[in-house]
Amino acid sequence: MTDRGGADAERWRALRLRAEAALREREGPGWAPPGVEADLRPLVHDLGVAQIELELQNEELRCAQEAIVRAQVRFEQLFDCAPVGYVVLDAIGMIQQANEAFCVLVRKSRDRVVGFSLRSFVSEDQRPEFDRSVRLLFRDGLTHAFDTKLGGDSGAEVRLSGSVAPMLVDGRHGVAYLVAVTDVSEAKRLDRQLREAQKLESVGRLAGGIAHDFNNVLMVIQGTIAVARMELGDEGAHAEYLDDIHAAAARASALVQQLLAFARRSPTAPRVVDLRPILTTAQVMLGRLVPESVTLSWEVDQDLHPVMVDPVQVDQVLTNLVLNARDALSGSGAVRVRAYNFVLHEPFSAHGLEAPPGRYAALEVCDDGAGMDEATLEHIFEPFFTTKAQGKGTGLGLSTVFGVVAQNHGLLHVESAPGAGTKVRVLLPRVEIRVDHGQDLVSPPSARGGTERVLLVEDDTQILSLARRLLARHGYEVHAVNAPEQALAWFANHQDWPDVVLTDVVMPGMSGPTMVEAMLDVRPELSFVFMSGYARDAFVGAHLGARQVVFVSKPFDAITLMQALRAALCG
Repeated sequence: MTDRGGADAERWRALRLRAEAALREREGPGWAPPGVEADLRPLVHDLGVAQIELELQNEELRCAQEAIVRAQVRFEQLFDCAPVGYVVLDAIGMIQQANEAFCVLVRKSRDRVVGFSLRSFVSEDQRPEFDRSVRLLFRDGLTHAFDTKLGGDSGAEVRLSGSVAPMLVDGRHGVAYLVAVTDVSEAKRLDRQLREAQKLESVGRLAGGIAHDFNNVLMVIQGTIAVARMELGDEGAHAEYLDDIHAAAARASALVQQLLAFARRSPTAPRVVDLRPILTTAQVMLGRLVPESVTLSWEVDQDLHPVMVDPVQVDQVLTNLVLNARDALSGSGAVRVRAYNFVLHEPFSAHGLEAPPGRYAALEVCDDGAGMDEATLEHIFEPFFTTKAQGKGTGLGLSTVFGVVAQNHGLLHVESAPGAGTKVRVLLPRVEIRVDHGQDLVSPPSARGGTERVLLVEDDTQILSLARRLLARHGYEVHAVNAPEQALAWFANHQDWPDVVLTDVVMPGMSGPTMVEAMLDVRPELSFVFMSGYARDAFVGAHLGARQVVFVSKPFDAITLMQALRAALCG
């Protein structure tokens, strides 16, 4: 018997003891075959033990073979049912085995996969990078991962994770290359969407901040014009100059509102509306802005879903889209406007916006102009980005549309290609409640002044001075401070003095609503008016709950301010 050492020797000793025990149990102690000489009996005994050892070894071998078969079956089941695609490659990259997930991913039957190279399933433009990555795997024999894109009907973005593994290849022990193929299309899409949303959010914050500060400047310009008119009258040579300044300020104010719409911070008054009369009015207005060489057609469903939106914003969206479509034409062509009901069966996302399944009202504007390439499409919603010639556009049209759609929880989708025109589709969620066909006809608040006492709080010193002058000219008694902390300190000693608080919303250190909240704890009946260049609901509602809030949007004129004060004092 061959000498063996270590664990192998121990195994053989254990096997022999088992064989001897089995022989004693089978034949009994002192057993010897008949006719065998006494001196041969030990040899016969050893032969009996060896025979049983052989039987035991055969049994172990059979059990091991059954275990291998079970393991093979279990491996094949796990391999084939794995949620991730797996392929086994030989040394030249040919597929020896492939599981069901991989076949589904490449949209091929197994007999169209096995025997083909993995490279053949990769998109042609990705193959040079694929070749470099595979060479690293084959050369180093280390686990290696890289991203690529499948070709053909699949087009999926995948991550390949390869490693070298010893395994049976064609019934012989050898080395094979196991590659996991994971579909990362959705993860990549979400990553792109996140980066796009972050980019637009950053630009939106910048635009909103610039617009807010610019609103303060416009407030001073327009307010000073109002004061000048009151002091100088409407007659004389100065009146024409004031009109020119006012017109320029009005244009600047419109640009600011577009910036705020993009930043989703524009003041809005959304309500449930029927889009059809709004579209009818817009058709007449926009028809005047399109030259006769351009065919402008409208198609509006008669059962169009009602939506929750500020009607002014609908005009903004339609005007920007139709004028953009007009400018995309080379002097002549067609612009088509459609409004129809649309059902979204699955969640959909585009341009950083997401929409759940449901019913929507769709506004669609198409043109047969020059179209845009993919590089241009990536930037069309950025403020001040424009493809028009210098001086022909501000670059705020589509950014305004984006801001309005995002603010109203809608979806914006653009389809375009060079030479194929452009289609812009806006989806606004359908609402199930009664359409508000108009506000109740009530008399507007009085624009007159008053004799009440006003606590004025504004951090911009120019606006503070201007508002104080306007209030004083309309009869109000004013105490003005430029910080909420100063206002609270003064209020602590003059709680009964102010009849109304007129305050900015956004100020350093403390917001206007927070300051007013502290004052209301002392005087619950105190009236107040908020003013801001941002949207009302972004700041006020969270602080004051169900309290009646009077809000004026900057820039405002003297009449609007007086109306707001009377509404607060008489409400």
